[in-house]
Amino acid sequence: MKTNLAVSCAVQRCCRSAGADGQSVADFEMQRDERLARLHRELRYDVYRPQPVMQVPIPKAGKPGEWRNLGVPTIFDRVCQQALLNRLEPIFEPEFDDASFVSVREPPSGTDSVRWLS
Repeated sequence: MKTNLAVSCAVQRCCRSAGADGQSVADFEMQRDERLARLHRELRYDVYRPQPVMQVPIPKAGKPGEWRNLGVPTIFDRVCQQALLNRLEPIFEPEFDDASFVSVREPPSGTDSVRWLS
């Protein structure tokens, strides 16, 4: 589990936005070992609770003057989410039907769905 958390932490280095706690990836990295140990303990003893997600309004594509909220989780929660993805994806991905094109799966394209139907 600890190796998976370290890998998950490395994946998050590309993220630029801090979550509701205001902590950046650089801040997280300064105390990485302590934070990963804390996350490991919280997950192991079933006391992990995700923190509130910061809502950031962003403009809707192709709809001038309209906005939608984008939820930005904390770096701590992103590392946890990535660690879970690393463990669960190899288990469940083979079970998905080839016709399933969900936005979080590769390839996330409507064009691929149409191509599959043709």
